[in-house]
Amino acid sequence: MAISSQYASTKQSQESAWFLQMPKTKELEVTLSEELPQKSTLEDVFSDKCKTSKAGVNALLSEIELRQDLNFNLLNKIDDDICKQNSQLMQLENMNYPCSFEVSEAMEKKRFQLNDNILELRREKRKEYLECWKDLMLLKKDLQISLREYWNHAKKRDVLSGEFD
Repeated sequence: MAISSQYASTKQSQESAWFLQMPKTKELEVTLSEELPQKSTLEDVFSDKCKTSKAGVNALLSEIELRQDLNFNLLNKIDDDICKQNSQLMQLENMNYPCSFEVSEAMEKKRFQLNDNILELRREKRKEYLECWKDLMLLKKDLQISLREYWNHAKKRDVLSGEFD
């Protein structure tokens, strides 16, 4: 027991000596501020990554908007073409005057051709809907990944800069 009490008193005196050797609070603040740069390189790295991620997010948002605009314009153009074909078909069907067999046969061919054109335009419209949906899903998936990346970089940057929510 004597050895352990002697060890304990020696240890206490060492700890007291260490505490007394520590610089005062003011000196500690000066020492710490001299050791740490004002803005760390790591903070700069995450700040740059954050800016890059934000630019990627903005680019994806622009791509989504561009794809939606393209879809809108293509569908309007298809609708206009369907309307024109329907108008021609209606004009052809409204002709009620007697005509020769050859003219009647040509009108029938034209009617079938217009109906086929209308069907093809409707197929094209459905295909455009589907293509747009696929493109937007891929873009939104990429946007979600980019947003997650941006938020992670922003959190790391904020932690390093000392800005907490």
